Amino acid sequence: MAVDITSCGNFAVIGSSSGRVDVYNLQSGLHRGGLGAERAHSGAVRGVATETLNQMTFTAGSDWLLKFWRFKTRKQEGELKLPAAPASMMLHRDSGMLALALDDFTLLVVDIETRRVVRKFAGHQGNINDMTFSPDGRWLVTVAMDCTIRTWDLPSGSLVDCFLVAMAPTSVSLSPTGDFLVTTHVDSLGVYLWTNKSLCGPVGLRPLPADFLPTEETLPGVTADASEQEVTSEDFDDAVTVEESDAPGHHQAPPSAPFFLPTVTGLTPRFTSPVATEETQSRLLGSSLLTQRSEFLSDLQAALQTSCFDRPLSLLKDCGPAAVSVEITCLTSLGGGATSPGGGASLLPAFIQMIDSMLASGRDFDLAQGYLALFLKVTPRPDQVTPRSDQVTPRSDHVTPRPDHVTPRPDHVRPRSDQVPPRSDQVPPRSDQVTATLRSGDATLRSCEATLRSGDATLIRTGCHVIRTT
Repeated sequence: MAVDITSCGNFAVIGSSSGRVDVYNLQSGLHRGGLGAERAHSGAVRGVATETLNQMTFTAGSDWLLKFWRFKTRKQEGELKLPAAPASMMLHRDSGMLALALDDFTLLVVDIETRRVVRKFAGHQGNINDMTFSPDGRWLVTVAMDCTIRTWDLPSGSLVDCFLVAMAPTSVSLSPTGDFLVTTHVDSLGVYLWTNKSLCGPVGLRPLPADFLPTEETLPGVTADASEQEVTSEDFDDAVTVEESDAPGHHQAPPSAPFFLPTVTGLTPRFTSPVATEETQSRLLGSSLLTQRSEFLSDLQAALQTSCFDRPLSLLKDCGPAAVSVEITCLTSLGGGATSPGGGASLLPAFIQMIDSMLASGRDFDLAQGYLALFLKVTPRPDQVTPRSDQVTPRSDHVTPRPDHVTPRPDHVRPRSDQVPPRSDQVPPRSDQVTATLRSGDATLRSCEATLRSGDATLIRTGCHVIRTT
């Protein structure tokens, strides 16, 4: 079975062992047709690929044929006879090169534009398990059952690298930048990373001869087992010494490294050098650590004494929008930066003086306006803070009469009757206030009516004047 997903990510092309090639929609899962009338190939489908623009589809089958199909109409437009049955197929969409691994251990590279074989490579002594292109399409890396990993140069059509491994590789892939090569091997559950030496320094890529004998390379991270190492008398004496040193009186635990490395306070991530601490040192966070500031706030406080705000202004210009919002928010009382750590003066005047210096210099006018607008937006207004103190005062008034309600509880009826007159006394002032408000409202309405009447009279006079004039 062969599977490929289109570059748009909407369709999946699946080739089966029966010779059918079907197209499915990945979003709905519905069948969107198949290639050919009944079957695309008379044998099993070994490879399927689609180009970047979803115009052409390429299929390779065990019937030794490479067919070209129109993706939209599902009709065949051409075919190419292969010298042997293909085992696998891979397309490099950027360069338009289609690589096929055949059952006779050879490789073919077909140009999908001209539909001709442009390169043929031979050298493997076993079935080719997998292959991959480099990101620029210049190299083709193949792995086979002969335990070799070979790199073919497409422009020159020659073998430029080959090495041998202990276990046969089963698959291979290159990173998107070409820095690392990843392989998997038989009887191994892990993946192995290989570094591309051509990116680290000058490497000669001369063509290798046909009778080149590759050298065996050790797999990354593979070491000899401890059980396979021979134990000599000297090693036995060293082991006895180690056991004696592990006694309770001789053992000393090494200092443990922190799980997270400490960093310097600020928006720029920087690590601090570890400082040796004693076991008796307190783990409580000191007050000085709670009041640490960023580099901008420290320079702004220093500039308040010298009246030179070039340094904090340059730091603020280097910050992004999110960092500028954080720095300005820290200046306000909401951000915890209204006062200095030592209880000194506020940094708000320093920020205002910095904006004033920007406006006085005649430069960065729009930037100063933006900083000031953000500063006024995050700074709480006085009218938002004053009502909070007013709401606290009546709460103390409600607490005072509570002891009075507790004392007369034995006589349950009299205290309630005594409380009625004060409530009735509160009604007249409210009715007087309502009456006064109604009277003032009537007076206002009367004045509005008088104004409207005077306006009507003015309009009438103006109309009469116009009539007389005409």
